[in-house]
Amino acid sequence: MAREQGADPDDGLDYLLFPGRHHVLTRFQLSYLGSVLESGGVFDSRGEWVAVKPSASVVWAITSADHANTRRNPIPVDRRVAACELADLELGGNGIVALIPDVPQSDRFANYVLTTIDVQSRSRVQCRPDNTLLVCSTPPVIEQYERLGFRAATAELGQPSRDQGGPWRPWELVTRLASVGSQWSSDRDLKTWLHPASAAQLHKYGLDGHIVELFADPLLGDEGDLTETRDYATYIASFDGGADRKWELVKDVLRPGRVVDIGCAAGAVLERIAKDDRFAESDLYGIEITRRLYEECVHRKATGRFENENTFFHLRNITNGPLFTAASVDTFTTFSLTHEIISYQGLPALQSFLESIFDQTAVGGVYVNVDVCGPEDGDRIVELRCSSTDGTAEHHHVVEPSPDFLRTLSTAAKLRQFAKDFRAHEGDGIAVTELAPLPGQAVFQLTIRDAMEFASKKDYVDNW
Repeated sequence: MAREQGADPDDGLDYLLFPGRHHVLTRFQLSYLGSVLESGGVFDSRGEWVAVKPSASVVWAITSADHANTRRNPIPVDRRVAACELADLELGGNGIVALIPDVPQSDRFANYVLTTIDVQSRSRVQCRPDNTLLVCSTPPVIEQYERLGFRAATAELGQPSRDQGGPWRPWELVTRLASVGSQWSSDRDLKTWLHPASAAQLHKYGLDGHIVELFADPLLGDEGDLTETRDYATYIASFDGGADRKWELVKDVLRPGRVVDIGCAAGAVLERIAKDDRFAESDLYGIEITRRLYEECVHRKATGRFENENTFFHLRNITNGPLFTAASVDTFTTFSLTHEIISYQGLPALQSFLESIFDQTAVGGVYVNVDVCGPEDGDRIVELRCSSTDGTAEHHHVVEPSPDFLRTLSTAAKLRQFAKDFRAHEGDGIAVTELAPLPGQAVFQLTIRDAMEFASKKDYVDNW
């Protein structure tokens, strides 16, 4: 693409607005941006020429800048900034980086990005339709900016797909990194398409292993959550409501020093520990696997909820390996955690977890585990009598029932629904045989293990 004959280099737009998560940069992206600057413009999404100054600045707008340690956002923002700054030197070095915090999807996302750039640059950079060209390959984002009057260069969107020999998109490279792991530096596709600025960050800070760990974690969904459907407001309220009971149960057996609560939820038990003078000189650690609960912990710490200032939180799946050195932890606690491990990963994972806890516990230290237990003779057949008069007795199975619907059911009807729903995707749910009813009651035959599964879960309708 060559500059138009007779074009004045002082004519054209001042900024190339380049929004994206920018976990990795591609060689194609830098080549495309460089071509626009060198050629003095580009044909936009409507096929019309847009003049751009050769001295135009690239505005690297890093979205989801406040999220990290999840599959959707595996690279911390400081490493993304460093890669963008390094890459910008290739384009002349006069670009800027703007950090765009994550917000829910909205038709006003483009306005939000533009306002954030204005505020962060102290109004030195004000991207407007008359001075800025959008560079973006996401149609819904392009549409938002075009409604505001911006013109858009479509980058990868106008290119053949990867399967047709076109450039690899950034997210395709991230998933490729996750699959090849430590061998990424010799992978032909990554060597071809991953920009050196991103490769340098991956190599220097060991981020390749971090990506592999996130994508391989069997407990986490894309957003860093145990499941995609949990109601976390209810979850947090439940843990907060039971914190005093748990604290009374364990407070006399905990040892001061390094105290670690694994699966700390929103930190309610640690909050009680932090108030106890016996632990004033202790270091308190909360380990949480789910991003939403971890963020609540960080928020609570920022608002002064923890009286011991040496309270720290880590977003981590502890079953992936030890977080602390051997024999260095005085107290470990877990509440309602071990059943999650065995449910999602099986008995070997729980055994490995317990061995890791043992190795990290100091001589004379303690590990306190509070959790539900199943019966030792779990296969014994029992009869379970359930009321059919404490709610709707007649029941037809509903796929993905709402909490409001579940609350209307009698205990008997709820068991019929539970028998269809519990671990249906895993294929190892419960088996129930319905016997002749009694007045006001339905009678079911099942193992005592399955009966206890139902009894312990029937009232948790918000997280059915």
